[in-house]
Amino acid sequence: MVDGEYLKSKLINNGGLNVEFNQTLNLNNVHKLVRKQESIIFEAMDKDIDADDLIGKANPLSFNSLTQDGDQKSIHLELFDNNFKEVGSLEVIIQYL
Repeated sequence: MVDGEYLKSKLINNGGLNVEFNQTLNLNNVHKLVRKQESIIFEAMDKDIDADDLIGKANPLSFNSLTQDGDQKSIHLELFDNNFKEVGSLEVIIQYL
């Protein structure tokens, strides 16, 4: 979630426990988010017919920490459920252009 809005990756049916997305998502107006000291939050959801369920959520990442230079940053994020139990992880690559 960014600035109250969701960016969604593509849905992978029957992905199993080690899903690879290999997808690029673009954020616009990042400079405004930096000025507002906003953060980005990564969540993993399970798509169901009646309702989507939260698998896990990572701790927020400050945009200030992600925009220091134009280099790619590889970040390992632990995912936690609503009971703060570790349920998995994400590997994301972020680059500020």
